[in-house]
Amino acid sequence: MSPFKRHLLIAVGIVIALTIAAITIIIINVGEISDPYLNERLIDKNSFEGEWPFTVEEGVIRCDIVGQDKALSFNALDGSTYALNDAAEAYSSKDTLGWQPTATSSIKSTDSNIDDVIKSGLTLCIE
Repeated sequence: MSPFKRHLLIAVGIVIALTIAAITIIIINVGEISDPYLNERLIDKNSFEGEWPFTVEEGVIRCDIVGQDKALSFNALDGSTYALNDAAEAYSSKDTLGWQPTATSSIKSTDSNIDDVIKSGLTLCIE
């Protein structure tokens, strides 16, 4: 066998061994890979347990851990994001995210409160 063929076979063998090792590591650790979307959930008026305080039918509720605070936001399907608590308003203001305060926006129904949504959102706060 020529030296070229021998080197080529060795290189192919190394590539195959490294590929198998990488796949094995991924399979073994797949349970420990975190889902980046565990801190948010789609909620809608029809299936929400509690009082639905919004004028829109659905959106995504999210919790971001900011230092010691839990910033809760609601993302309407039109692309607007609303701060649900003081921590979210401060976070949005500090990082110039442009989140609208829920209390002064047209997304919140005037005769309802957002306590049930906040309670639901706090369950998403994962560190």
